Amino acid sequence: MIRNRPADLDVIEAFLDRLATRAQLPSDTMSEIRIVCDEVLANVIAHGFPDGAEHEIAVSAEMAGRRLRLTVSDDGVPFDSLAVAPPDTSQPVEQRAIGGLGIHLVRHLVDEVTYERRGDRNVLTLVQAVDTETPGARDTHGRPS
Repeated sequence: MIRNRPADLDVIEAFLDRLATRAQLPSDTMSEIRIVCDEVLANVIAHGFPDGAEHEIAVSAEMAGRRLRLTVSDDGVPFDSLAVAPPDTSQPVEQRAIGGLGIHLVRHLVDEVTYERRGDRNVLTLVQAVDTETPGARDTHGRPS
C-alpha cells in the first residue's frame, strides 16, 4: 500500500526487489515490470486524484505457476486507460497528440492487461509470463538444457 505521493514510488522499488528475490524472477522480466509499475503508478498519482487529498493505492503481486499477476487498485476518478486509443506512431512526434504513450508501452510489455471498476475503485490487472529458462543453461548445441 502506498499513498498518492511521488516519493512513495520508492516503496514500490523495494517491494519489487523483494518480489524478484522471493520468486527468483529474471532481471529482464523485472526491468519490464519496473517500467510498467512506474508508468501505471505515475499516471494514477498525477491524474487520479483531482481533490488534492491523500489517498491509498494498493499494489499486489502473486505468482501462479510462471505467471506474474500485478494488481493496482485506487479510489481515484474512474478511468479505463485501456479505452484510450493507441497513439498514431506513424506521425512525426511534433504532430502527435500528447499522452497515451505510457499505456501503449505497458500494453506491449505485458501479456495481458485488464481494467474494471469495482465499487469506488479502479482495478488494473497486469499479467506477465515469466521465462523459466535460467540464463546460460544451454547444452553444447545451444538448446535449453
